[in-house]
Amino acid sequence: MYKRIESDCNNSSLEWHMFYDLNFSFRDGTTKSEIQIDFLLVCNKGAIVLEVKGGGVVIKNGVYYYSDQGVDTPMKRRPFDQADHYKWQLFNHHVFNINEIYVDSVCAFPHAKMEHTSTNPSDDLKWKLWTKDEHDDPNMSFADFCESVLDEKHKKNGKVPSDLSKNQLDSIINRLAPSFIYSSNYSESSVEEILSWLQVRDLETLESLSPNDRIFIEGGPGTGKTTIAKGYIKKYSQQHGLYLCWNKLLHARIKKVLKDEGLNNCEVMQYESFLMRLPNHTFKHDDFQGNPTVLVEKIKTYIADNKDSGLPLYDYIIVDEAHDILDKGILAILDSMCSIRRTGLADGRFLVFFDNEQGYDSESRFLNDYAREASSFAAKFLLLDNKRVQTNREIVSIAEKVKDSQTFSDIEPVLNDIESKKDYPISVHHFSSAMELLQYVKVFTEERHNKQEGKNYTILAHSSMRYLTGIGKMGMYDVISKLKYVSELTVDNVNLGSPDIVQFSTILSFKGLENHHIVLIIKKEEYLKCFELYIGMTRAIVSLNLLILD
Repeated sequence: MYKRIESDCNNSSLEWHMFYDLNFSFRDGTTKSEIQIDFLLVCNKGAIVLEVKGGGVVIKNGVYYYSDQGVDTPMKRRPFDQADHYKWQLFNHHVFNINEIYVDSVCAFPHAKMEHTSTNPSDDLKWKLWTKDEHDDPNMSFADFCESVLDEKHKKNGKVPSDLSKNQLDSIINRLAPSFIYSSNYSESSVEEILSWLQVRDLETLESLSPNDRIFIEGGPGTGKTTIAKGYIKKYSQQHGLYLCWNKLLHARIKKVLKDEGLNNCEVMQYESFLMRLPNHTFKHDDFQGNPTVLVEKIKTYIADNKDSGLPLYDYIIVDEAHDILDKGILAILDSMCSIRRTGLADGRFLVFFDNEQGYDSESRFLNDYAREASSFAAKFLLLDNKRVQTNREIVSIAEKVKDSQTFSDIEPVLNDIESKKDYPISVHHFSSAMELLQYVKVFTEERHNKQEGKNYTILAHSSMRYLTGIGKMGMYDVISKLKYVSELTVDNVNLGSPDIVQFSTILSFKGLENHHIVLIIKKEEYLKCFELYIGMTRAIVSLNLLILD
């Protein structure tokens, strides 16, 4: 069969790609399954899964038997059922996308004569069976036989995609090759690694969603969104993925995490940088400073002008912290770059994480409208349970009250209640002057240095601190960043925490990241900007210290 297929495919007018003796290890939750495909043939019309049965084969009362010297041994499974099962395994585990390429299954019994597979014409699969008669006929072509099967199914299914272009076929072959060299899913050992990131329920969530190509997950801080993203990348480590986020510090952190895990097939990029690096260098930094509607139209125009050449293509795209970029053209990117047919919202594979409560000015930006559009193409899942420690749940609970506050009179009772509690994960300190607050921070960071605790603490300042005078002409932010045991967070040191130094940044720059202990520096009149305060509070895992300049 190998020689016949190779010869016939080489002489075919179509460009065929043959994969032989493929072994896969798939996992569904706690169940592991192995499949072995004799041949997989791919051309621009689709793909064929071939199951070969050598020797004598006979059918009696619908049961298939191996026949040898008058002894008939029943097969454990009908060959056509076996081939069809393999076909669906390839779909279910994302080796193929059902909306991108048509796949059918055939059988070959090269030593057996068989005119029909059933006496019932509607059940007869002879048109999908290659037997000894065809195999011995030099005028028959196995490539033409496979093409005829694909053509017949094309006629019966009006929704079958059109033939693949040369670029689309190459893209699928390039995508498939690593999956066939390595296991297409994670192994037993890597399941243990994923469990080090995820609680059991998170892993079950990932597995329950994995049959879906398009997934939209909504959840607040601590519900496991980013850890599921890491598990997803781990699971599809042999496929070419893209991870996008808005925050440059989060980008640097995730990039380092994946590098340390050896997950090199997923590109991690800040959204602005990703657009600016696209071919032709159409996008500039200024495009992201103005009206996002103008940016969206520019992205759509760029895609339309380059859809036939130059656009990158990914097996999957992950959008983390989507509330930062939903109104900045990310839906057009998903539609054009995670499907070989450039219809990714309907046919591609993506994983989007969204939290409307962390979207700045979400109502005027119509974030919920964009989220509804994205989720209408996807399996939508709500993560409601905070997976972190109990103190974090208490912090998030208070943050929810702060977020919904409209005036200082609303927030003051919440803070007064915190100040009255002992051994609470949130502490509040008031300062009458900038100098007094700066002295507190100086002593606090010296204590962390002396106790070698700096790595577990992060100081975050409200954005107003950049313009608030601290000492002389120096602003509060600049004074803090120059303290002896303080280091301003950058993309270069975000992964280099030290027990000697406490890292420092603004609240919004730290969005998407977290640490055990967070110190927030805010100004009393800035209470009304509750969004920023909410973001800062939810960065804390164990404890939160509020330093308020009255």
